[in-house]
Amino acid sequence: YEGQKPKYSDIKCWLNKNKLMCFNSSLTPLQFCNNAVDLKICNPPGVEEMAAWVGENRHLGARSGLQALGFGVDLRKSIEAAFQVVYWHLKQHLHEEDKVVLRFSPIFVEHLLCK
Repeated sequence: YEGQKPKYSDIKCWLNKNKLMCFNSSLTPLQFCNNAVDLKICNPPGVEEMAAWVGENRHLGARSGLQALGFGVDLRKSIEAAFQVVYWHLKQHLHEEDKVVLRFSPIFVEHLLCK
């Protein structure tokens, strides 16, 4: 496909609009969208978009990862800001070769924080 690809958020909206029962939990739609990125069906999310998702889903693993790093994670906006700090720190300090191997992206940082 050589045309303009949908945005990551367009895929999320499509899932929400169609109310597919198997995509009700917050992790399943995230993984679906991540797979759409891997398959080059849509463009990857930006750091702000992934930070917003982490903030909206603060009951999941990325929040715990941020907390383990010493960030205050009581408020949604503080979670979003902490995610962005971690992303930009890694982007600045990882070697370019490592970024390639890790497939560094906002998706990678979300996965990293969940572990």
